[in-house]
Amino acid sequence: MAYSGSDKYQSLSAEWGQAISQYQPTWTNFVDLVTDTGSTTQVRFADAPVASLNSWDGSTAITQATYQSSHEQTVTLAGAASRLVLNDIDVRMDSGLVERKASALLEAVQATVETQVYSLLESTFTSTMSNGVGSAVTEICSNSHGYDSNNDGTGDAYQSNALTTALSYDGLNTALEKGHKWKNFAGEPMGLFRGNSTLIVSPKNRAVAAKLCDSANILASGTTSSAVFMGSTNPNQGVKYIVSSHLTADDDDWWLLDNQNTPVKVWMPFAPKLTISSDQNTHGVELCCSIWLKAFVECPPNGIIGANVAG
Repeated sequence: MAYSGSDKYQSLSAEWGQAISQYQPTWTNFVDLVTDTGSTTQVRFADAPVASLNSWDGSTAITQATYQSSHEQTVTLAGAASRLVLNDIDVRMDSGLVERKASALLEAVQATVETQVYSLLESTFTSTMSNGVGSAVTEICSNSHGYDSNNDGTGDAYQSNALTTALSYDGLNTALEKGHKWKNFAGEPMGLFRGNSTLIVSPKNRAVAAKLCDSANILASGTTSSAVFMGSTNPNQGVKYIVSSHLTADDDDWWLLDNQNTPVKVWMPFAPKLTISSDQNTHGVELCCSIWLKAFVECPPNGIIGANVAG
C-alpha cells in the first residue's frame, strides 16, 4: 500500500478504524451490545413486580414506593490501552513496519473484545449478584435465584439456572427445560428459549456440540467424539453453537444462552481507536490504541444456563 508523505498515518488510522467497525465478534448472537454514552457508570434496574406497589387509598396522591436494593445493579465502564513507539531508523529501513504493528494492534483489540465475554462466562460460577430476596447474593449461575410465588411482592421461592452435567443430549435438554421453566420475579413464566439459542463450549467439546446441534438424528449416549446416534429426529437441530479457544478455566464447562433474551451485555460507548503520529522527542513513530468496554451479566440473569462440570 503506497502512502504520500503527508497523509500516510491518517490513511492507516482511518483504514484501521474501518476494519474494527466491520469486525463481528464470535459472541455477537448471544450478547446485547449497549452503546450508552455520557457517563462511566450505569445504574440498571431489574424487573420489579407490580404486586410490590402499595394499593391506592383513594386520595389525590399515590404512596411513595421504595425501589428494592436487590433489584439494583451498578456497572462501571473499564478501559484498556497500549502505546508503542517505533524508532525512526527502523521505520525508514522497513517501509511496512508501521502497517504491520497497526495490524498486530488490531488483532490484540479483537482478542481483548473476545476475551472479555468468555472470561465473564467462566466467572458465572463464582461471581455473585443479587438473588432477588432482600440483600442476599448468589452466583450468577446457581440454584438460589428468588422469585415471588404468591403475588405478595416478596421473593419466597427459588429457581436454578445451574447444572453440573457434562455436555450430552440429556444435559442439553435439561438446560433447555430450565430455560423454558424460568420465571420472572413476579413468578410468571417468561417464555425463554422458544426462539434461537446458542451453546458455548471449549474446543474439547467441539465434536459433541457439532453432533448435538447439527445432526439430523439424536445423539443417544456418550460425551466424546465417539458418541453414537439413534434413528430418531433430533429436536435440537438448529441450536447454534460456538467453540471458543478463550474458554480455558475448565474445558468441560458449557453454557446455553437465549439469543433474544440474553442477560449478557457488553457496554461499549465508543469504537476502539488507533492514533499514529510522529514523536518529536524520540524521533520515532508512536501508535496509541484505546478501547472502552465492560462485559457484564444483567440482574436477574434471565436467559443463561451454565454447567459447571467437575473434572
